Amino acid sequence: MYMLCGQGNLHEIKGHASFTREGEDEELATEVAWVVVYLTALSNSASGQMVKSNLVHLLVERLATSNSLQLLIPVLRGLGNLVAGDANVASVILAPGNDVTDKVVAALVKCLGSEHRVLKKGLDGFLRLVVFKTLQI
Repeated sequence: MYMLCGQGNLHEIKGHASFTREGEDEELATEVAWVVVYLTALSNSASGQMVKSNLVHLLVERLATSNSLQLLIPVLRGLGNLVAGDANVASVILAPGNDVTDKVVAALVKCLGSEHRVLKKGLDGFLRLVVFKTLQI
């Protein structure tokens, strides 16, 4: 997890970077995911620092393992914001033979099979961003 300090600098809060690991409190993970959404929507600097960290992998892991609608929506939005802010994220997500790619595809298929319209709508937005950024590379 990251904390916005003083002059807009992000600092990792030790012990909370694993918010996406299985067995963690879903409510806390949801709150952290929404913080990621807000930071990535408002700050290119924050997005850049998050891309350099392990955050993309952690978000993908949570997307693959969670069934909580309340958590999946901000995770998809956060990943979408990261893709929109940095074309390299789209490359990481779509790299053939990459473990992250396999997890993303499996998670997206899971979301596509959901009965929740709002999740499918979020998935649609995410896929549009990935395709758009991929075409720009």
